[in-house]
Amino acid sequence: MESNSLAGNNPDSEKRSNDELKNVLRHLEDRNHLKDMFISNISHELRTPLNGILGFSELLEFDLQEIQNDKLSEYARYINHSANRLLRLLNNIIDFYQLESNELTIVNENITVNTIVSAVLSEMKELVDQQQVTVDLFVDDDLKINGDSKFFRRVITNLLHNAIKFSKNGKVRIEACYSNNSNQVVIKIIDNGIGIDRAHLKRIFIPFNQESSGMTRTYQGAGMSLPLAKKVVELMKGHFEINSAKGKGTTVTISMGSANPVKENSQKAVLHSEPFRERILVVEDDILNCELLKEYLRDYQYVSFAHNVKEALDIIAQARSENLDFAIVIMDINLSSDINGIDLAAGIRKRWPMYTEKSFIAQTGYTFTQDKSYLLNNGFDAFIAKPIKKHDILNLLQDLLIKSNAEQRKSDLSSSA
Repeated sequence: MESNSLAGNNPDSEKRSNDELKNVLRHLEDRNHLKDMFISNISHELRTPLNGILGFSELLEFDLQEIQNDKLSEYARYINHSANRLLRLLNNIIDFYQLESNELTIVNENITVNTIVSAVLSEMKELVDQQQVTVDLFVDDDLKINGDSKFFRRVITNLLHNAIKFSKNGKVRIEACYSNNSNQVVIKIIDNGIGIDRAHLKRIFIPFNQESSGMTRTYQGAGMSLPLAKKVVELMKGHFEINSAKGKGTTVTISMGSANPVKENSQKAVLHSEPFRERILVVEDDILNCELLKEYLRDYQYVSFAHNVKEALDIIAQARSENLDFAIVIMDINLSSDINGIDLAAGIRKRWPMYTEKSFIAQTGYTFTQDKSYLLNNGFDAFIAKPIKKHDILNLLQDLLIKSNAEQRKSDLSSSA
């Protein structure tokens, strides 16, 4: 009789325990979902104004240099530098959050090392000048690795930023070579800066941990770049190593799988023969971002801008009445209306079937890996994250127009046959 009264053998008690467990799990799932939504929304709300700050400060700096107003040009450069610092911190926070949530997806592609390193160095010219650092680059033009170009660029950005920041009046050396023994590309970033104390070296991969902290810390930063760089390199099946000595400098070594050389698309040589005549529609409800894109796309002859859903539909309908179509639609996703960019793109293609053959670019401040995957699986041919850089949007347009022209020629040949 006693054994039958034990809670472990009581069906009602077991059911209550199971129900309680389900409720706890459901509560945790809801909290995680809310946390994901909060981080995603924060990313979007910060990226949208950063798009305007970075874009217009860059344009302002260029224009002021043209009229040789050095003082105001310097102010514009300071604004751009500060905004880039905020963007780098935001990217690190989002990457770290996705890594901790196992939500960071790595895309395997061939990367030309020198292209990425040179681009990052170019972006850091102001920091190099400010720190009075000499940078030597020894990377073969054709050296390629397997990895994710976006995250490899983030790694190089963080590591070079550290090397330059901690090497005032010193030297930074970037080397990359192919190792016959391991069939890997070995990349080294070497500086003769302040170095890291041996006692602290074992803690450098703990996030938010710095050698100096609080009000006594010597250098600014969140202590995220090295932990992130190591984790991302390892996700790309690479090896990350750091050696340092206080007062003598630091050497970071990355070993990545080598990729076979890839022939560049020969069609890019004829880029400027025709694409500027293609029609482009931009759907963007933020006035500042709209003005920025107008400036970026001013070399294209036929660009139309819609600030809301109705304007977009009216512009396409008007073009159709003249037997004209847009080759590319650049679509903001959050349109501050009942219809978002995904629904609008689907509606356009349903109403005008010829737009199933046109390219749609999603431009958004929602930059989680799952956001990008969702957009590319729901009607978009390409994705570009805010803040948008001029060369990124122009290169993307170039690639899509080349692809579109090639497909059109193929279709014409098939029809004539």
